[in-house]
Amino acid sequence: MTSKILYGFPKVEYYKGMEIFTAPGLHSSAMNIVKNYISTGNKILDAGAGEGAFSQYLTDNGYQVISLDLKQSDFKADNTFNAIDLNNKDQLDKFIEEKRNAFDAVICLEVTEHLKDPWLFIYFIKSVLKKEGIVIMSTPNPASWLSRFLFFFTGRLYHFRDQDVRESGHITPLFDWQLEIIMREIGFSDIRFHHSVSLPWYIVSRKTLFNAAFFLAPLYRWFMHGRKNDDILLVTAKA
Repeated sequence: MTSKILYGFPKVEYYKGMEIFTAPGLHSSAMNIVKNYISTGNKILDAGAGEGAFSQYLTDNGYQVISLDLKQSDFKADNTFNAIDLNNKDQLDKFIEEKRNAFDAVICLEVTEHLKDPWLFIYFIKSVLKKEGIVIMSTPNPASWLSRFLFFFTGRLYHFRDQDVRESGHITPLFDWQLEIIMREIGFSDIRFHHSVSLPWYIVSRKTLFNAAFFLAPLYRWFMHGRKNDDILLVTAKA
């Protein structure tokens, strides 16, 4: 859950010394879904695991976890890790050959915005899931009211500005309707969007445009449709 008033931008959070590379509160929201959908002891793939904070969180809650990301040297959690470039089709295909239909669930939190081809990645997820397996995925919401405001004035979406590309590697925005189309085309069903991280009521910022966006928000956001209040999209689907 997001604070109602945020002074500056969120501080970095950690789990057992491992940096959490997602929006504050997202790990808790995702774990609540994990516990509702996935039985303890089941096999989970954490794709795009970073330092391993959520992988460790899953392991500590009794799940069998295999983690994927680019560098073994960055990974700090206790579970099994495979180094893989999620943009590399050959590496993804090799992992599919070894682990086809092997997992009860796949978790990918704040991953697709870093990838060149989300279709390829979501096909990969479908291939390694068991029949009726669950994917839990999150990505920044490019249709939030703040993102729409910034796009109107700057032509860039929130979370996908020059600094986001430069500092965070955010290159691929996905709207909720795009995610739903991709998932259905690839063969997922029971696609559901869950409330996760809301925008705060106000961000006290040094940036004039941000202050203007929040100050003027009551005048325009009520006229917007869609998932306008969610800063992060959190979706589940069944293979």
